[in-house]
Amino acid sequence: MKFFKLAAVIATAACLYFSKNATANDISGAPEAAGTRLHVTGFASLEAPPDVVTATLTAHANGGSASSVQAETNEMSHKVMALVRNTSDVTASASAYSVFQNGSTNDNTRKNWEARQTIFIKSKNAETLLPLIGHLQSAGLLLEGMNWSLSDDHRKTLTREAEKLAIKDMLLHANDIAGELSLKVGTVADVTVDEIIPSHPVMFMARSAATPVSTPEIQKITATVRAVLMLR
Repeated sequence: MKFFKLAAVIATAACLYFSKNATANDISGAPEAAGTRLHVTGFASLEAPPDVVTATLTAHANGGSASSVQAETNEMSHKVMALVRNTSDVTASASAYSVFQNGSTNDNTRKNWEARQTIFIKSKNAETLLPLIGHLQSAGLLLEGMNWSLSDDHRKTLTREAEKLAIKDMLLHANDIAGELSLKVGTVADVTVDEIIPSHPVMFMARSAATPVSTPEIQKITATVRAVLMLR
């Protein structure tokens, strides 16, 4: 009788063990591949001179009525756009527009209105852009600042190249570690690529001279690759 009770207990324990393992396998899915996981990171950076210069200008007017200053500012902006359209390798876009009063609003005091519109002028050819900016300053526009940056196509090309170099750096690092452990790199379990946004464009203020002077500075593109590799 004791023998049958002991056999029943063993059978029950075996069923519970099998059931527990089956449940764990159901939750975790397929068995994890054999091997040692290695978390490794690769870095790379490239430097290149900027190829786009952007000028920020403001068309503005002051006067005794809102309508008059708006009309004057609009006319100035239209002239800028027309001039840019007739200049090769240069583009322009109009942005923020505002109309407001300066000084007291007392009925006994003349109300002074001001209108302002921001205009961005961009080119890959500084030799063409800078004299144009000087001409626009002479025509009454305010030069708020200029900056050098990478064009979208140039930045994309540099980013892809930096990513490739980061992958090579990651694999070299992984093989060095695996060798020290008397192992070899097997399969790739996971990869993450981080593209570091380039530093802010190089800004500089320009004097109200006839032709502003620009000095481009080197831009840096950085890429980071993080991977999980299986060693064997």
